[in-house]
Amino acid sequence: PFAFPASRQATAAPGSIAGAVLDERGRPVANAVVSVLGAVTGVAVTDAAGHFEVGMLAPGPYLLRAHLSGYDAPRAQMVQVRTSAATTSVLS
Repeated sequence: PFAFPASRQATAAPGSIAGAVLDERGRPVANAVVSVLGAVTGVAVTDAAGHFEVGMLAPGPYLLRAHLSGYDAPRAQMVQVRTSAATTSVLS
């Protein structure tokens, strides 16, 4: 019998960005809004330990920023998301 070759998926599996937002003394910043801008846009809010995760991101470069009223946010970071992988980042 004839077998057809397996077709490849047209789109790459999504990745994610996870990390933490810390203040100038290295303490976690809770309730900061983390925005991720690139091929798609994502938003997360940090937990009590300053941790965040944004999933379902197409592979490619993303601009990562933290926002919170009264918090002197660090400069934005460029982060590379890879296929089916979690990228980690610390904003401080």
